[in-house]
Amino acid sequence: MMVKSTFQIKDLENLTGVKIPTLRIWEKRYNILKPARTNTGIRSYNIEEVLRLLNIAYLNRNGWKISKIAALTEKEIQLAVKNIDQSNNDYPIEVEEFLIAMLSLDQVKFSQIYSNLRNEYSFETIFENYFHPLLFRIGILWQTETIDIIHEHFISSLIIQKLIFEIENIKTNTSKKSKTHILFLPLNEIHEIGLRYLQYQLLLNKKDVIYLGNNVDLIHLNRFKDRKDIVIIGSLTIVPNEKSLNDYLKSLNEFATHTNLPVHLYGLQFNINSVSYKKYSNINIYQNAKELLKSIK
Repeated sequence: MMVKSTFQIKDLENLTGVKIPTLRIWEKRYNILKPARTNTGIRSYNIEEVLRLLNIAYLNRNGWKISKIAALTEKEIQLAVKNIDQSNNDYPIEVEEFLIAMLSLDQVKFSQIYSNLRNEYSFETIFENYFHPLLFRIGILWQTETIDIIHEHFISSLIIQKLIFEIENIKTNTSKKSKTHILFLPLNEIHEIGLRYLQYQLLLNKKDVIYLGNNVDLIHLNRFKDRKDIVIIGSLTIVPNEKSLNDYLKSLNEFATHTNLPVHLYGLQFNINSVSYKKYSNINIYQNAKELLKSIK
């Protein structure tokens, strides 16, 4: 599979938040962009143009006039970006830099940004304030087909590497009263960053955890039947889809009844789909991991 290396003007709008008419004005009046054109006149932008525009849009959102930005050299633009006051920004500059690293598939740049953050902040702060908004942005870019699957896999694998490193460095002195928390993703669910972070948080709270990962069928969880020391936790991001969600919850509710196991579910599926919780009285459903953690502490 080829990595997406050229972008249309709609992609630029999705990446930067700058509307297409404004981008065309910037291009025509200030020569900010220099797109190639197809035989039919369709603009096409290379990765270097996109990376430069991300910095320009960031400066413009922070009060810089486009006429002033247009007069800067590339190095001056990068320096101006670094000097922006971060206190009033919805997205810290590091989120923009992570996006640039993702688009250019630059692992070294990702590691440099992360190392600088880790020298200053806890991992929880980095995940909540940097990785979380980054993943939200990536989700939108993926849905609008601005990026392709290679970009998403690239950045996800790097974040998971950091998660696993932090998990392995937690001193596993679990509480004697702690139950064992079985973490799983259902069949065909591959998005494990959220569940890995939950594993990290549970371990920090001295909980015993067994991480099973993705593609776990309910039948395989039957081995824990009637165990008083077991808690089952599943994360639903994109699977099952809207049509099959209620059937899956029905099966899981029956599983909980049959095995006498406490079952907790959370994830994006419960934010985008309406679920009648009362129908599934034997499972506990939460919209996010924070709600779940509060209930099981």
